[in-house]
Amino acid sequence: MKKIFIDCGANDGSSIRKFNSEYGYDYHIHSFECNPKLYDTVSKLKLENVHVYNQAVWTYNGDIDFYMGDIHSSSLIKEKITGNLDINNPVKVPCVDIAQFIRQFHIDDYIILKLDIEGAEYTVIEHLYKTDTLKYINKLYGEWHARKIKLPASEHTRINDMLLESNLIMYNWDAVNY
Repeated sequence: MKKIFIDCGANDGSSIRKFNSEYGYDYHIHSFECNPKLYDTVSKLKLENVHVYNQAVWTYNGDIDFYMGDIHSSSLIKEKITGNLDINNPVKVPCVDIAQFIRQFHIDDYIILKLDIEGAEYTVIEHLYKTDTLKYINKLYGEWHARKIKLPASEHTRINDMLLESNLIMYNWDAVNY
């Protein structure tokens, strides 16, 4: 059994630092960051247990529009109302089908998933649910961004119910001070 941390929205590497501080160094870390400015920073971390990917976490493999804004608030979600997104000039970034990525591991591996992807967590969680991939996840951390994307409460509840049905809850993740 492997211990795996999948870090979706690596930011400047603060999630990696926080995770290693709380869980130690015996996890294989797979960290995704598509913001070119942040990827440059996180890719310079030279830790043996860390693999960094310059990709957005999404529902398919390919390319997707990414909306740059404030350094820590850019998003795949054009409708996001915070972060000063430049919705008129999206940047094409590579994306990964996160369900397919997760399913490369064994069902008995211990997987911790962290989603801090500025509103895209709703689409990603639904994709993980529909592809029967949530059963691979042992623990889930993240941030909900419903208000930032003006998601109706009923839609938030519907997605959260998918987690509950899969015996998961999303524990709050805050790595700002790491």
